[in-house]
Amino acid sequence: MTAPDPRTDQLTAAYTHRAAGRWQAAITLYQEVVDRQPQAIDAWVGLALCHEELGNLAAARLALLACLAQRPQTAFAHHRLGWLCYRQKHFTDALPHYLQAIQYAPNWVEPHYHAAVCCQELRRYPEAIAHYQNALNCKSDLPAVWYHAAKALKDGGQLDAALPAYQKALELQPDYADARYSLGLLHLLRGDWLAG
Repeated sequence: MTAPDPRTDQLTAAYTHRAAGRWQAAITLYQEVVDRQPQAIDAWVGLALCHEELGNLAAARLALLACLAQRPQTAFAHHRLGWLCYRQKHFTDALPHYLQAIQYAPNWVEPHYHAAVCCQELRRYPEAIAHYQNALNCKSDLPAVWYHAAKALKDGGQLDAALPAYQKALELQPDYADARYSLGLLHLLRGDWLAG
């Protein structure tokens, strides 16, 4: 009979603490795991998420970098590093992390979406539109992605192409107030007085 793996038990306990919002207790357990086994990717990620919840972004960043030092192709760690930059509105810094996540997980919608938002914030509309399209290729039933894609098309001067994207966002979520309002403004911009 094989002895139980104490690391697995500790990771389960750490996850339970994390799920219950007991961040410090989870951090203690995750740290014990990585101190014993630095290659424990799940523990590094859990450690980063707990530090992030406590607002310690520097410690979260260090945990994610440690994760990537062990396994550079960890898409979630690249994505989360992007998120740490993104939430501080450092879009130029966030974008390369999202692109790395896309490289390792091309069918994961979130990195495509966040890369698109970064490009849009940087007024790089053609790139934003391409990333939104990639996000929609991964999952086409997300009203927020259609809405933001429509905004990028509009801001990039493609008013006619923005119209069906706004309409699709509303088809998927009829009570999407921002999409309805933006569609009305688009009709006015296009000179569609009766439609707007």
